[in-house]
Amino acid sequence: MLTTRERDLSEQLDEANETIRQLRDSLRPTRLAFYRGVHLSKTETGLVDAMRYDGIRSYEYLIARIDVAGGHDVPTAANLGVLICRLRKKLAQLNVTIENQYGVGFSMTPASIATMAALRRPVSAAQPAGAYRGWLPQAAPA
Repeated sequence: MLTTRERDLSEQLDEANETIRQLRDSLRPTRLAFYRGVHLSKTETGLVDAMRYDGIRSYEYLIARIDVAGGHDVPTAANLGVLICRLRKKLAQLNVTIENQYGVGFSMTPASIATMAALRRPVSAAQPAGAYRGWLPQAAPA
């Protein structure tokens, strides 16, 4: 049984947690589509950015490129498969193909890479290419 003091403190804690949640939501940047013709989430944009170069991207590399927002669990290879499946559905209207290299990772076909490069919005000179996500771009792995 809770005492009156414990009940009051519990209510104050609940109110403080709700205030924190509201502040986080208000400070969270809006998610914009950085590719014309398709609306991608922040995570999906990160995946496309990682795959729009020649070569196969490993599961580990793609998981590292996913921005984990809101303190959610770090994705696994199984979660990555679900994200790629959703991404394929969104990009199907643009005839973009993501291929599964079984046991290794994922890649885009050369035609898909060219399509996504053409649809990519230009970034202003005042803003670094990755600043909208809080990280700066790195060179594509060999």
